[in-house]
Amino acid sequence: MAKVLWFLTLACLLAGQAHAQLITCSSSAGGAAYKIFVDEVKTTSTTPASAAKLKDLSGLRDFVVADLRNLTDGQASILRCDKRFPRDSSDFDDIEVNSLDNQRVLLEVWGAVEGPTASRGSLGFVLIPAWKLTPSAVYVVPRNGASFLDQAKQGTELRAFAPLVRGIRAYRNNAYDESIPLLCRGTQQLEALLQKPSQPGEAALRAAEQSLLTNMGKIVSDAIAKARAVPGSRYLLLRPTAQGQFTCPTT
Repeated sequence: MAKVLWFLTLACLLAGQAHAQLITCSSSAGGAAYKIFVDEVKTTSTTPASAAKLKDLSGLRDFVVADLRNLTDGQASILRCDKRFPRDSSDFDDIEVNSLDNQRVLLEVWGAVEGPTASRGSLGFVLIPAWKLTPSAVYVVPRNGASFLDQAKQGTELRAFAPLVRGIRAYRNNAYDESIPLLCRGTQQLEALLQKPSQPGEAALRAAEQSLLTNMGKIVSDAIAKARAVPGSRYLLLRPTAQGQFTCPTT
C-alpha cells in the first residue's frame, strides 16, 4: 500500500511539473469580458537572434495584437502574455483548456521561429470553445522561406479563427442569432483559405482545417435550425438542402 501511495504521489508531482511548464498569463484578470491571449513570438534556436531580428519578432506580435483588435470589434480583450510560450501543442490538454475556458479565453496565439535569421517558423492557435466540438482545436501553421515574417503578417488564419471562436462561444451559450453571422464569416474565410495552393509541410494542417470546416458546417446548420424555432426569426425563410442541412445565407 505504501508503494502504491508513493507511486501515485510521484505521478501527481510529475504531472504537475509537466503541466506547470506553461505559466499563467501575466496579463490575465478576472471579470466577464472575453479574452484572447497573445503569447510571445520566440526563436527556438540556441543561437541568439540579433537585436534587429528580435525587433522584427516583437513587431510580428504587435501586428497580431492590432489585427485581433480589429477582427474582434472590441468584443474581446486582447492580452499580451509575457513569458508564456507553449513547448508544443501537447501543453493544451483538458486541464489547461478547461482552465482557459473558465477564464473566458476564446483564442490563444503564439509564434516560433527557427534559427537566428527567422527564415522558418510557425504560428500556433488554440480555439478554446472548439475543444470538445472538433477532433482538433490546436492548429500550428508552418511558414517557410525568407519572407516568413511577411507571410505571418498576412493573418490568413486569424481572419477565420477570430470570428469562429466568438461564434462557437455564442452557439454554446444558446445565442443562436448572434452566433450565425460570426460562424458564417469564419467558415467563409476558412473556405477561401483552403482553396489556396498548399505549401510544403501543410498536409496535416490542411486536413485538420478541412475537418474543422466540416464540423462548423454542422454547427451552422444546427444554429440556424434552432434560431428558426423562435417566432419572428430572420432565418425563417431559409430552406434546408436535400440532405436536411441549413447553410449560411448568401446575403
